[in-house]
Amino acid sequence: MDNSAKGFGIGLLVGLALGLLFAPRPGKETRTILKNGFETIKDRAIEVMEEAGEKSAEMLERSAETVRAKSTEAAGKMKRG
Repeated sequence: MDNSAKGFGIGLLVGLALGLLFAPRPGKETRTILKNGFETIKDRAIEVMEEAGEKSAEMLERSAETVRAKSTEAAGKMKRG
């Protein structure tokens, strides 16, 4: 997880906590606010996980290409020498 995602999550949680402490509301309203906040966190976590998956797949493909190239190079050297 990158720093911006961590900062976003931490900021959101701190903001929710401070909002609850300093601006008390009726229970139903507070539950709605909490639900919306947690949905936002969940949605962002899903986005971060998808981005991480895409980056991992890209890195895996680049690594595989490098291994294939090095294998081909090594095979060529073995035939020559």
